[in-house]
Amino acid sequence: MTEPTRPELLRGRLPQKKMLLPLAVPVLTVEWALEWIDYATSQMALFHVLGNLARLSILVAVVSYFMSADERREAAENAKKAKHYQAW
Repeated sequence: MTEPTRPELLRGRLPQKKMLLPLAVPVLTVEWALEWIDYATSQMALFHVLGNLARLSILVAVVSYFMSADERREAAENAKKAKHYQAW
């Protein structure tokens, strides 16, 4: 795994000239803070485990979706038949 790069200081991030948008400085400050949080937590093993669990949960969801396809098809057919009988 590659070593994360350290974010630059906030002073170097903010533009020196007057900004056209007044909300640009707070947005850039929040982005800078989030980069530091990402840098600080990037080497924690807990987040690597959580990432693997997220991938596993997606795989389980896809498999269970395809496993229940017959049940969903039968339910749709039963609903169609019930609607047909209701019309009579």
